[in-house]
Amino acid sequence: MLRFILRLFLSFLIIFLFAGEVKSQSRDTIIVYYKNYADYPRQVSTLDSADYVRFVYPPDSSDNLYNISEYYKNGVLKFIGKLDAQSKTNTLLLKGSCVSYYPTGKKQNIAYYEDGKKVDLEYFFRPDGTINYVKKWIAQAWDYSNSELLWKCYDDKGNQICDNGNGQWIIYDAECKNIILRGQIKNGLMDGEWHGFAMSDDSIKYVCKYNKGECISAISYSNGVTYSFSTDKEIPTYRGGDMFKFLYSLKAHLKLPNDVNGRKINIDTVHISFIIEKNGKLTHLEAIGDAGPKLNNALNLAVAKCGDWVPSKYFGVPLRTAVIVSLKIKEGFKYADMYARSIELKGQILDFSKPGDLSFPAK
Repeated sequence: MLRFILRLFLSFLIIFLFAGEVKSQSRDTIIVYYKNYADYPRQVSTLDSADYVRFVYPPDSSDNLYNISEYYKNGVLKFIGKLDAQSKTNTLLLKGSCVSYYPTGKKQNIAYYEDGKKVDLEYFFRPDGTINYVKKWIAQAWDYSNSELLWKCYDDKGNQICDNGNGQWIIYDAECKNIILRGQIKNGLMDGEWHGFAMSDDSIKYVCKYNKGECISAISYSNGVTYSFSTDKEIPTYRGGDMFKFLYSLKAHLKLPNDVNGRKINIDTVHISFIIEKNGKLTHLEAIGDAGPKLNNALNLAVAKCGDWVPSKYFGVPLRTAVIVSLKIKEGFKYADMYARSIELKGQILDFSKPGDLSFPAK
């Protein structure tokens, strides 16, 4: 029923939003659609392509605070809170108590905001409604966000295992069913050895050593091999530089064949697909579409001269990655000695033992 009401609203409410910011002078209700991606939610244009809908309502007459609410597509409330208009930045920042909910309707999180920053204690709940853990936020006037301390933690039986920033800490998966990381907390910060396993591949185990919240070493183990790492997810990189350098090198070595009319083939509309193997070699390269064997052969000869890649890595473990990229580099605006460039690019990790989303989006 609520989904029908949301659609009905669209026929007569003013819809406008850019990059999540709302002009503080507006007195209209605002609706915006969001879809969840691997990195962060992104604005989309229609309800059908969205995962949830955000409403921003004009301030109440009593407090000059905008009201914000979000709904899942099944009509269940996802988030509710208030926004404070900031005339200097011309944006709206969260203020006061804000509550988020699971798709089931149970409470997921309670946080408190001042000037768009979290303050005081933040509470996190499991899908069954029981308390999971609590963070404490410490004011940092010089930064975009306040600093956090791990303050209280409860195991799946409800036993408190960390209090006032000291004790054990357990991190569960999204459903709070499996432990993925656990270790010691001292004065609100990670301390000593933390043991975990990769959610998308349970053959990967790892140990991180912390000192006052800073990771000083990280080692993973997979199929009897040891790896070191500094971050859990690493997308593939070209050893000769970035993706632009790869395309420049590819084109420099590419000897274009002629088409049926005897002219050089135009590759501005051509996309190529390939696999970056665990050893950094490119395999299975081909042009997408009606490129023909001549262009595919020329591309493979050129790629062989471009050099290797650093493969994708998950907790330091190299993985195969499928990539699709446009051969055309789009030139954007120019200002002084700087200019913008972009490439249509997407990729997907291939060889997880469990389904995982480590895709990297178009640039």
